[in-house]
Amino acid sequence: MLRNPLLPALAAAQAVMTTVAVLVANPGSQAPAHAVRPDIAIGLVSNTLLAMGGNTNPAGLTPDMQLLVHGLVNTRANPDSPYYGWDFDAVEWPAQIWLPILGNWAYEPAQQVGQRNFANTVGALLPTLDPGEQIVALGYSSSANVMIRQMRALQGQTARPADDQLSFILVGNPNRPNGGVLQRFSGGYVPLVDIPMDGSTPLDVPYRTTDVSWEYDPASDFPLYPLNLLAVLNSLVGGIVLHSNYIDADVDGPRAFPDTTRGAITYITLEPPRLPLLMPLHDAGFPEPLLDLVEPVLTVIIDWAYDRSIDPGTPTGARLIPPIPPTAMGDLVDAVGRGVRDFVDANRPRPGATSGVVSPRARVTRPIERRAQRAARDRSQAGYSPSSGRTDPSPGPSPSGSASRTLTSIP
Repeated sequence: MLRNPLLPALAAAQAVMTTVAVLVANPGSQAPAHAVRPDIAIGLVSNTLLAMGGNTNPAGLTPDMQLLVHGLVNTRANPDSPYYGWDFDAVEWPAQIWLPILGNWAYEPAQQVGQRNFANTVGALLPTLDPGEQIVALGYSSSANVMIRQMRALQGQTARPADDQLSFILVGNPNRPNGGVLQRFSGGYVPLVDIPMDGSTPLDVPYRTTDVSWEYDPASDFPLYPLNLLAVLNSLVGGIVLHSNYIDADVDGPRAFPDTTRGAITYITLEPPRLPLLMPLHDAGFPEPLLDLVEPVLTVIIDWAYDRSIDPGTPTGARLIPPIPPTAMGDLVDAVGRGVRDFVDANRPRPGATSGVVSPRARVTRPIERRAQRAARDRSQAGYSPSSGRTDPSPGPSPSGSASRTLTSIP
């Protein structure tokens, strides 16, 4: 029996989201310019990096997986990698979410095989560790769910790795407590492809864990109020332009809101350079002044589908009717004014310019300033204060119009 009363009304939207996530879970095919370094907040004393690929990437040593963790997989030839000199191991598993009648794996059987293979690999590696060493396990998208399942299983075992022997890095985690789609619709079920919505990451996991998500990633930052169809559409586009592009993320880059640590888990939410809804238009060469004109208003409307006063470590299911904030009309008016100012500024003649219109490819996109400031304001009003050492969004470089930053380490 479904426990979430929203599921009947939202089943169609969830099925569409799941389909998009299945199709885009494979990382992009272009190598980043710099080494990927997701050591993020984990003390690096181990000699074993254990990685699992996402959907369509069953073997962690494939070119796609090497792109996802470029410079991290290369443990012997890249001194810039934080794992230089480490042993690299990969967990092979079906990594499919498709129709079994076509001879493929459905989601649930694939996850069960993945969990078993992951548990067996960790069990085989533990006896090889010297005192003070650990295993760092990296899970992406559907393989992050595999690792969440094993976290739950370990909680019920007496013979389990010591707390300092195992750490996790979760990227695009569908079990993120606030935002993960498997928690948003906890208790639900997607038929045909056999996806049980199995809820949140365990809150009391003893192993140091870093959870990294793009803002608006449909797998890990799905709208709290899915009846905001514009927000759902924005999230679905994010499945293509963000969820499949963690290869281009920069963990030292701008934050959507401050990092949060709850227990042993640190949550990092990265601010994309634009609303996902507008990124395909930018990539197609659509004039940036026009994008600047509409983005502030679209952002205000889309962000009504989220409550950023709830931190990422608080399990939160989907809700029906979003409250309209008392500042809603003022926010819209401000957004319209900001969009008009950006549009006028972009088209203002500059000294030495031959045209008053700036080429969309010649102009650096400014980040929309509203998200981090609004999130900080909402948290202050709710009495929330992040417990991590980083309390302000990283200034980072001004992003370009596409997600083209590199995943690097956090001090």
